[in-house]
Amino acid sequence: MTLIEDLKAALDRDRVIRTAGWHPRTIREALSSGAVRIVPGVIGVPAAETDPDIEYVVATLLTNGVVSGLTAALIHDLSVGLPDAVDLIVPYEVARDVPGVPVRRWRTQQQDLLTVGVDRITTASRAAFPITSPARTVVDLYRTRNAGYRQHARDALVTFMRRGQDQEELVKLALHFKIWPRLQPHLEMISELNGGMKP
Repeated sequence: MTLIEDLKAALDRDRVIRTAGWHPRTIREALSSGAVRIVPGVIGVPAAETDPDIEYVVATLLTNGVVSGLTAALIHDLSVGLPDAVDLIVPYEVARDVPGVPVRRWRTQQQDLLTVGVDRITTASRAAFPITSPARTVVDLYRTRNAGYRQHARDALVTFMRRGQDQEELVKLALHFKIWPRLQPHLEMISELNGGMKP
């Protein structure tokens, strides 16, 4: 088996590849015969180099983070806002930048922010990255104190409701992350305007 065949997730960190038993010489040979260096410290299959979503994979791989906020809203087509950086929720101890990828980090010591309401998306090159679910994305946009996100939060909620997505999950996550009092009036107003029932 070659290193490229072993890169089942389309890319990985150099040190993870070395820990898996691949010698540095083998890594150099793979780089000269097809594997690509995506950013310093990350090697991938050739398809990863042209994958339009590879920056999300790299950002989450190097930070152990989760794509969230306005970036997640854009990926889920919940909002038309264009983030100037990849929004990530990361473990508190992660303070490093991601080479070649502008990121906006929200550092947390709460493990549930990194696990509850988190999905995985697989990209065109077979790489995958963690991302907040559509319901969790709406909740996170309402959680943020950033005034610039308020309109995006409302837009995301309207789109979420218009699509008939899982309102029960939205309520559970809003309660879990303690923003139900802020979200409830908006949810009820949109439900009434759409002829739906109140939650």
